[in-house]
Amino acid sequence: VVTVDDAVVVRGVGFASRIDDAITFVNRSAFSIVPVNTGAAGRTGVDLGGTYSPLRGLAVDVTASLLSSSLAVTQAPLPQAPPFLLRTVARVGDAASVGGAGLDVVVTSRGASSSNLFGTLIAPGFTLLDLVGRYPLSSAVQLKATLQNVLDVQDARDTNLLPLPGRLMFVGIEVKT
Repeated sequence: VVTVDDAVVVRGVGFASRIDDAITFVNRSAFSIVPVNTGAAGRTGVDLGGTYSPLRGLAVDVTASLLSSSLAVTQAPLPQAPPFLLRTVARVGDAASVGGAGLDVVVTSRGASSSNLFGTLIAPGFTLLDLVGRYPLSSAVQLKATLQNVLDVQDARDTNLLPLPGRLMFVGIEVKT
């Protein structure tokens, strides 16, 4: 973590590993997802992120994950391991204080990923937009509302090719003790 100045923070981590005996879940048929021992696999990646907060009550947070993986037996990528994930959050409001009112606009993108051991069955990538609002009712109680998949994207699939839900709304009360 590097703090450039009061407004900019940069984060990063890299990794490389060898997995001797990985178990993952893959599509066996159109109706079953089963655990499978993939044998040896390698993976390398980097997670990068940063926060830019030019003014009190305004911030943008970006996180990007890049992954390269390969199964020893097929040379295909690890199933359910997308090559990239990107999450951007724009925060408006007093998010820094406990119980502060505000709105988060969240954009999440995931790259296409393999859904089988051979890399031939691909779950397409997608981008979703979410909104998260908070409003303090007292110093210890906060009302929170979340609207996921604001644009009601219907063709987004998880890494097992199962459809993600359409637009969802959650309302809750958070109590801090």
